[in-house]
Amino acid sequence: MPSRIRSPIDEGDPLTLAMAPPEDESQLQKELRLQMEAEAKKRSDAIDEELERQRQAEKRNPKPVRVLLLGQTESGKSTTLKNFQLMTDPKAFATERASWRAVIQLNLVRSIHVVLDAMTRISDKPGTSSKSSSSSSSPPSSDSSLIEAGIDPELLELRRRLAPLLQVEELLTRRLTPTGYGEVGTTELAPVSTSLERTRTVFKEVAVNSAVPWKDVLNKITGKSGGDAPLVDWNDPNDPGRILHECAEDMKRLWNHKAVQEMLEKQNLRLEEMAGFFLDSLDEVTSSEYLPSNDHILRARLKTLGISEHRVRLQTALTLRLLLLNGLLGLLAIRASRGLVRAQTVVTVNGTASHPIPSTLWGYMYEDINVSRIPPCPVFVNTQSCLDASILEMEDFTQNNRAFQKVTPGDSQALNAWQAVNGASLEVIADPSPVSNALPNSLQVQIPSNPSGQVGVANEGYFGIKVDSSWTYKASFYYRFTTASNFSGNAVISLQTSNGDLLGSAEVPISGAQTTFTQVNATITPTSTASGTDNLFVVTVDGAAAAGQTINFALFSLFPPTFKDRPNGMRIDLAETLAEVGPSLFRWPGGNNLEGQTVARRWQWNATVGPLTERPGRLGDWSYVNTDGLGMLEYLEWCEDLGMESIMGVWAGYALGGTSVPEAELGPYIQQAIDQINFVIGDPATSDAAALRASLGRSEPFKLTRVEVGNEDFLASESYVYRWKAFVTALKAEFPQLRFIATNRQHDNDPVLNPKPDEWDIHIYQTPRWFAENSFFYDDIERDGTLYFEGEYAVTSTNSSDIFGSPSTGRLTYPTMEGASAEAAFMIGFERNADIVYASAYAPLLNHVKGSQWTPNLVSFDAENVIRSTSFYTQKLFSLNRGTEYLPSTLPTRNGALYWSVVRDTSVTPNKIIIKVTNTAENAETLQFDLPFAVSTSGTAEVLTGERAASNTPDAPSAVTPQKSTIETDQSFSYDAPGYSISVLTVTVA
Repeated sequence: MPSRIRSPIDEGDPLTLAMAPPEDESQLQKELRLQMEAEAKKRSDAIDEELERQRQAEKRNPKPVRVLLLGQTESGKSTTLKNFQLMTDPKAFATERASWRAVIQLNLVRSIHVVLDAMTRISDKPGTSSKSSSSSSSPPSSDSSLIEAGIDPELLELRRRLAPLLQVEELLTRRLTPTGYGEVGTTELAPVSTSLERTRTVFKEVAVNSAVPWKDVLNKITGKSGGDAPLVDWNDPNDPGRILHECAEDMKRLWNHKAVQEMLEKQNLRLEEMAGFFLDSLDEVTSSEYLPSNDHILRARLKTLGISEHRVRLQTALTLRLLLLNGLLGLLAIRASRGLVRAQTVVTVNGTASHPIPSTLWGYMYEDINVSRIPPCPVFVNTQSCLDASILEMEDFTQNNRAFQKVTPGDSQALNAWQAVNGASLEVIADPSPVSNALPNSLQVQIPSNPSGQVGVANEGYFGIKVDSSWTYKASFYYRFTTASNFSGNAVISLQTSNGDLLGSAEVPISGAQTTFTQVNATITPTSTASGTDNLFVVTVDGAAAAGQTINFALFSLFPPTFKDRPNGMRIDLAETLAEVGPSLFRWPGGNNLEGQTVARRWQWNATVGPLTERPGRLGDWSYVNTDGLGMLEYLEWCEDLGMESIMGVWAGYALGGTSVPEAELGPYIQQAIDQINFVIGDPATSDAAALRASLGRSEPFKLTRVEVGNEDFLASESYVYRWKAFVTALKAEFPQLRFIATNRQHDNDPVLNPKPDEWDIHIYQTPRWFAENSFFYDDIERDGTLYFEGEYAVTSTNSSDIFGSPSTGRLTYPTMEGASAEAAFMIGFERNADIVYASAYAPLLNHVKGSQWTPNLVSFDAENVIRSTSFYTQKLFSLNRGTEYLPSTLPTRNGALYWSVVRDTSVTPNKIIIKVTNTAENAETLQFDLPFAVSTSGTAEVLTGERAASNTPDAPSAVTPQKSTIETDQSFSYDAPGYSISVLTVTVA
């Protein structure tokens, strides 16, 4: 069953006909009707929100019985409610009498004005529509026009004498609708007759907001409560009770006048049959001692907006919630006829699985973007200067001027984040005797001639340094004296606050006789934990002992403990965060960062292996230097540490600057790809690349089943035809056991590739609406044996015309609940089509909040914190609840709000049924699940939900997190999916 009823207009349905606009509707009447419908819809939406709020409140308390009172305007809803209150709680009902006095007085005045307006309409010129809006505040017709129309002069005199009632109406209206508590809205009085051709009268009517206690407000404003205070203030000439009392006889004369009764009959106005009629009780209502009777309160008319709730506890201890949905029957009829009513969606589940869920369905894609390199060193790994926030805020952000190795020697830009200590002179030089050919530059430190104390150099860290007294840090650097000397002493390696307070230190011996680079190592266990990350990594020597001497340094390094104690390993908190998701697949090393802006700047596997001194780094594709401290071996170990299957990319002859290697020149690049694969799975006895792997401590091969050839090669689709053929032909001949992935399928711009790809990688960045509407993206793809990898996807913007624009035009900074719920709708499509979709990966994965080039991202971080996004939690909910086989069910409605999938987990006994539901709209939706087998009577619901724009940010890292609860279940059970939510419902098969 679809998630929303969409019925065509039934011309034989009386309700539909009644709600349809008149065929001869004028433009003015149409505008009035549309305005009324719009106002009614706003009230309906508010009611939906209130019902959802109350539904959530019910979950925390014993559930009462809910009774909804629905009806058209003046259909008797309020009277029914008041009758019920009178029967169940007469004492409470009696305390409200004084509050209703103002309402009844206003009803009386309203009736008088209806009569006076009827007199005015007699003088209208022929052709004036009787449906035109009129009110007591509209300019009355002149006496002369009324006399010409045949109005009795006595009635004209009564009309003048009753003019003070206008003042009464205004005063009572102000009392009933103080700011924020009500409004004056248009009400159409339906004729008594059921004939659609009868006249309808439209006038202004007071309406109070039912969301506030208007009775208490009225008592507070008037200063009266119950019957303790005088009912009429005779000293106040503007008191409504006094004016009504003084006008009582004139009102009776007007109402009882024969001409008035004839006039009302002629205009089909039968006031005595309408709610709020008290002209037959004038003596009582205008009495100085008037206190409304039960009968009068039941007859009183007060239009309310929104939803009124009244709770009644019966003698049986049963609590009733009486919910009065005010003035909505007409709107509900319109919505029902036009397919807009929220109905319970029935989902029938088939017990026979249609296909297995691939173990690789949920994974990660990583490339070095957003200054996100995984190794945790906060200082200076592989020659990269760690950058401070002020540098990153510069608009040009040319990172080739920010890193230690990729600058022109002598350029002061290379010293960003570095500072001299106690008078030392610093300069980056092209060292004549470098630490390695890969690292030709060094940091030269000149000690002054007459220094005192410790002299040297300090670094501000990788956007800061976290100092934790529970950690032991590993520090190292290379040094040499430019000229041999008799210096013999210690270098002090320390962690300090920016104010110079010592947090921890270690000393290592160095010698002036050392004129070639040598490495020193130390460990530092801080004596205290820093309150922030504005700290320094400092290396100094005794200035007096080293006065006038020059020391060159290279490859500073500082590591806190790493994930699984890997050398050159990953930050523990980041690695543990990524492990939370239980990813089963990892695509690396990119992404655009694989391709390079030029052929020379492409990512090359062999430049990322071996000692850090042999890794030159490169200017990456995201405008900063990649140190390549995270290289081939680290990637492969990362896959093993997190239990992820590897999808490795090989460079395929295209650079982002637009260069495609000519077909005849591809040979060396194909060989480089072969060597890259051999490094992973080759035999050290037959492959030099595999032998290199073994020399690094890994003799056995890593697991590899898939290789991706290039990245987003639709950017050069014409050359990809020959590049794909050349690479894949050679690679398949060398590695027949592997599957090769083509990239990137666009459907409307697909190159015809030969050999035919086994698999395609598809990348999509779009709006929430696009993702929700394309939950069926893969349903429409032909089943021809080709498999698909959704290798990059994310909601990036709310603006479909500027997907990659700025935040001012809709670009997201952090994932939102609207975006996450829409991504979930798309992901549900992966499960439904897991016969052809075997893997997926959100992108980008990581983002340093002080170094972003792309937003939004799955996980953001700074020097000490990790921010899990709403999209991260969505990935986690899907991955940890993937199941083993897909159970077909009623299909969601395309372009609807609700999407769901049902899987079974046969890896556990008894089996579990896992239902994923996402609601991509603002309002809650109800689903009923009908299962083909018995299940436990309770299950769990893990729900991620929040406001449309809700995000987890550095200032509010846990604003939106999944919440787990127990739900009642059965073979058939209902579930309310909150607006903008992802829910995972789990039940056990009985």
